Amino acid sequence: LIYLLKDIIKKLMTLEKIDWNITNSDEPLIILMVGVNGAGKTTTIGKIANWYLSKNHSVIFGAGDTYRAAASEQLQSWGNKLNIDVISHNQGSDPGAVAFDTISAAKNRNKNVAIIDTAGRLQNKSNLMQELDKIHRITIREGQQENVRVLLTIDATTGQNGLTQAKEFISS
Repeated sequence: LIYLLKDIIKKLMTLEKIDWNITNSDEPLIILMVGVNGAGKTTTIGKIANWYLSKNHSVIFGAGDTYRAAASEQLQSWGNKLNIDVISHNQGSDPGAVAFDTISAAKNRNKNVAIIDTAGRLQNKSNLMQELDKIHRITIREGQQENVRVLLTIDATTGQNGLTQAKEFISS
């Protein structure tokens, strides 16, 4: 039964349709991490960065979660472990500015990949989703749309609520 479930999940996932490879060496691939609080966005960032490093790509982080206490420090810890620079601003500052500065730094430092962490947000909080939309617009504008990927991190125990989250994040 578990193997059947795994096959169904694999068929539902569309990751193979998204190009996660570095295709344009002149511009960095930008990954914008989104999801609700506690879903594992920052840990996933570390794992993704390690995968790109294993492929001999250079990576930079953006600490766009400027609201949660110690969020920047958590990402910095991953940066220290993997020897990756982290762009961050003071707590409470504009996360859109962090995204802008991260993309600028990636370009100026010739990084292949920029991974931007965002604050966890519930999909039913419209003001927070509007802020995420602003970050996304900045990322698209500065990073060129074809080089931007948005990765929604969902906790494995979320169940049916995960589909609701995905629909809400896509529509905003």
